[in-house]
Amino acid sequence: MKNLNQIKDSDPRIIKTENNRKLYIDGQNRNFPVYSIPLNYLFYNDKNARIATFINKYKNENQLDDLDMSDVEAYNNIIENFIVDSNPEAIKKTKININENTQQIPGIILADGRIIDGNRRFTCLRQLERENPGKVYRFETVILDDGYENFGKQIKLLELQIQLGAEERIDYSPIDKLVDIYSSIVVDKLLTIEEYAHTTNIKLSKAKELLMEAQYLVDFLKFINRPEDYYYALVNKLDGPLADIVKILKKEKDEDRREQSKLVLFNNMLLRPDGDITRYIRFVGSILNNKKEGDAFLEEQLELVCKTYEKLNPENENPVVDKESSFINVSSDEELKKSARLSKEKFENRINLADKRQEPIDLIIKAKNTIEAIDASVIQQLGADEKDKLKVAVKDILEGVKPILEALDV
Repeated sequence: MKNLNQIKDSDPRIIKTENNRKLYIDGQNRNFPVYSIPLNYLFYNDKNARIATFINKYKNENQLDDLDMSDVEAYNNIIENFIVDSNPEAIKKTKININENTQQIPGIILADGRIIDGNRRFTCLRQLERENPGKVYRFETVILDDGYENFGKQIKLLELQIQLGAEERIDYSPIDKLVDIYSSIVVDKLLTIEEYAHTTNIKLSKAKELLMEAQYLVDFLKFINRPEDYYYALVNKLDGPLADIVKILKKEKDEDRREQSKLVLFNNMLLRPDGDITRYIRFVGSILNNKKEGDAFLEEQLELVCKTYEKLNPENENPVVDKESSFINVSSDEELKKSARLSKEKFENRINLADKRQEPIDLIIKAKNTIEAIDASVIQQLGADEKDKLKVAVKDILEGVKPILEALDV
């Protein structure tokens, strides 16, 4: 890789413009000059949080630990597809804007050419150059100081500040945000939760909720034998049910019961027994948290968890093939889906019936309290018409009480 800082003054293809871009780096604001650079000097940032799920999918499908960068053009072609797939409509709009008005916002790159900010703009310029043979397109960008490529924490902080902490935040998918916070804090250990919250301009409590949600995402993917398959979570829009799972489990103080409830919620999220899975998980959580019926429901649902686990983990000779096929079999198993749905409906009906039984008692007690609150001395001060109206109302009450007394054999 070229060091652009070392060659920018001697290479005529790297042109210093009259523009600057202000960046907040290392605790201070700095003005960086903007350079116009040939596209073939640059390459995508494979750590870009917006495309984390797509890269993860590509690595899993091709059994790779990292992307091959020996051929930068081939590498860029692969990443470009991910950038486009992450938001085709945004690419279309940005491309039209650049074609009509040129690039308006400078990017940010490392000295080796890695793009930290501006992957979408770079993509549009690459496409325009291919579509217009003979016409040369260039990327306008800031070049960070030498050495930043070796400081993962500083680069991550800068990326978060630009892409998540700005007033107009870039459109990361909710799952990509979860992958990013988990990778930054738990896997790569680049940041603390406090640093992440501060840099992205969110409350610490919200950052902790996101991290918890991310941890449950990781746990769920392990539960279904698809570890780190974040693309599955993206396609199936698991961010909604995961957010509800965080709220449900936060109410559970007993650690063992919380873990058991988590497995029940995961099982229902996998089976997707009925309709909107976010709404369904919410109902399952409300039953688990019910004081009278929660334990019985948990016990019945754990039996289904065991059945799912056995089907997800068959004892056969080819575990890789069997796990994939067993996942497909379980996720489409109509009997398991039906059992989960009927269990949920049964306990919902029990709770509703109990509420209906309690309802007349609550209403009678409320009526009694209302009558006791009446000041008899105020009645004596009422006019004749008002007293007549009150007499009618009292007689109606007495008539209304009769069928209740008869039902009670009183």
